[in-house]
Amino acid sequence: MRNWQLWIVAWLVTFSGSCIEVVRWKQQDVYVKYDAASDTADMLIVYDRVFAGSEGRDGLARATHAVEAIAAKSRYFVIADWPFEFELDGDVRGASSKLLEALAEPTPEPGSPEALGLQFLAGIEIRHASLHLAHDRRLTIVQHVRLPQFSIAVKAANAALSRTYAAQQAPDGDFTPEEWSAWREYARSGKPWITVAETGFEFRAPYGSHWLAALMKFIAEREHDEAFTPGIAGALTELAVEGGEAIFRWRTDDTGAVHLRFPMPHGKKELDEDSLALAIAASNLELEREERAHVRVLRFLH
Repeated sequence: MRNWQLWIVAWLVTFSGSCIEVVRWKQQDVYVKYDAASDTADMLIVYDRVFAGSEGRDGLARATHAVEAIAAKSRYFVIADWPFEFELDGDVRGASSKLLEALAEPTPEPGSPEALGLQFLAGIEIRHASLHLAHDRRLTIVQHVRLPQFSIAVKAANAALSRTYAAQQAPDGDFTPEEWSAWREYARSGKPWITVAETGFEFRAPYGSHWLAALMKFIAEREHDEAFTPGIAGALTELAVEGGEAIFRWRTDDTGAVHLRFPMPHGKKELDEDSLALAIAASNLELEREERAHVRVLRFLH
């Protein structure tokens, strides 16, 4: 599959902005917990060694503004890299990025992946955001994102995947005809591709040795130039074949969280890392010591 990420989050691309240019970071840790009783997922995002996403005074000004908005609990967060950049309030990159308003026109069909996605995105909350500065000018951001009605997001993703594969007439180069036929039949069956529980997340699809081998090759080739791919692959806890289906599982650890670690893609240009940290240190923003970032992670996990 040339775009293997589609099988996890195809619908999310519709709700994403432009490539990340405002701020970047050396590494990101994402901890996800799901509570079935309240149908709520909580996500703690730790952006480590944050620096301006573009050079020059304008780039520094934009990055400083972005950090100020994040500190003010703006609903702006990123998972790994584009296209998983979400700006729901339009106060980081400007009015043109008011995502929810843009998606509401034209009005999506009720029950469609787009309508479900809008319903889910509208309820996202930022519970906490803190800035941490180390003695070596390393800036860390800790952000707690709450995702109510999380099952709606899963439903939207499943519907988008089924719609995509049911409608696509010809496979890409990574399916045999038999494998593609099985995928289209699965898409039309209404069975879920993705499921979520308090024990973790799961993706399943009709097993095929050809597409699975192509997926493994893709992951190996993208290890050093994408953040999303090694992060998702590295957190995988089980790959099984059951009842003719390939099943990918991301189980929670003993803290009850799924832990994803995303490195900065090697293809990204490493810019001056000190200028943003110095600008934030000279601002009126509330700063915490670097050690407090670790404390906040432990508090979230326990």
